[in-house]
Amino acid sequence: MDTKWVTSELAWTSHPESGWEEVSGYDEAMNPIRTYQVCNVRESSQNNWLRTGFIWRREVQRVYVELKFTVRDCNSIPN
Repeated sequence: MDTKWVTSELAWTSHPESGWEEVSGYDEAMNPIRTYQVCNVRESSQNNWLRTGFIWRREVQRVYVELKFTVRDCNSIPN
C-alpha cells in the first residue's frame, strides 16, 4: 500500500470523524500529495487519530511502515 503518489481520496479512518480534513497539498519538491489536517484549537484534551486500511502481510515476517508528518501552528493553516 503505497499512498505517496495518490492524488484521489485516501479514505483513512479518522477519529473523531468531524475533526480531520483530507486535502491536497505539495511536498518539498512541489509534487502533489494528499494530506490530512486537524486543528481544533478551541477544544481542550485533543485526541485525534488516523487509521490506514488493513495492511496484508501474507507470509512475510516483517512489515516496514514509513509515515511522514509535520506539526504546524494552526494559525498558519489557511481557512
